[in-house]
Amino acid sequence: MSYCFVGAASGWGAQILGTEGGPEAVWQSSLGANLSRHGIDALWHSLLYPSVRISQQVMALDEGRLPLVSHHCDVVAHHVRDLVLDGQFPVVVGGDHAVAVGTWSGVTEALDAREEFGLLWIDAHMDAHTPHTTPSFAYHGMPVASLLGYGPEVLTGLLSAHKKIHPSHLVLFGVRSFESGEHHLLTRLGVRIFYMDEIRSRGVTVCMREALELITQKTRRFGVSMDLDAFDPTVAPGVGSPEPGGLFPEDLLPALTCVWQHPGFSAFELVELNPEIDLQGRTAVLAQDILFQVLSAHHQCRLPAAS
Repeated sequence: MSYCFVGAASGWGAQILGTEGGPEAVWQSSLGANLSRHGIDALWHSLLYPSVRISQQVMALDEGRLPLVSHHCDVVAHHVRDLVLDGQFPVVVGGDHAVAVGTWSGVTEALDAREEFGLLWIDAHMDAHTPHTTPSFAYHGMPVASLLGYGPEVLTGLLSAHKKIHPSHLVLFGVRSFESGEHHLLTRLGVRIFYMDEIRSRGVTVCMREALELITQKTRRFGVSMDLDAFDPTVAPGVGSPEPGGLFPEDLLPALTCVWQHPGFSAFELVELNPEIDLQGRTAVLAQDILFQVLSAHHQCRLPAAS
């Protein structure tokens, strides 16, 4: 099994444009060479741009962007599905968080898991709006709802009409900014949400272990979707929706080791790197470090035990 990077280079779902350049910033970094030096087989499978690039057209932040967002998600879904069917481990690099609809539609379809798939959503926001509740019409605020089966049919029905994630198999981690409409939906569905207040009170490691237990109960496999805005803006300034009071890498990444090394861990997604507003490339460096740590830990647990 190889690790295959998919650059989901769309920014049409975001309010602040620029995340389209996130995958290329990672692609052109030293990450690949660093992984190779450590014996980790990783390759860039594809760099997927939307049918219309942001540089080619000015478009208002409204429902007019939906065809571009849904088409790109469909392309991502097909690429990810084919990678998983081929026995590869997909690593999707965004792009704004709307691309997650494509990522996890592809993974769950390939595994024939659908609502038996666990998903850990690490994010400052709930991302659970629908077009009826969104205050902004930014589609990167809607992927959680879409994966749960709520929202435009062109998103909820990617690859199949089935819901992709069951509410009991979804955990949100690091939330500290949300609106009433999305909060009402997730509360009604019983989704477990680890708010930052609870994480600070109980500790990152304790909360992460509980989150892992939840996403692995009655599921075949699980994946992780990480938005860089989950981190505090002092360490991740290059995101479109920064929120103060976030997580710090020195706390979160060690706590995630149990996740990376779990046998059910099947796909990873890292989104919302915006090179246009990054300060001294700090967020890009953080993204590279996260990806290296994820793949290093997962690779290490797959090595044969020394005799």
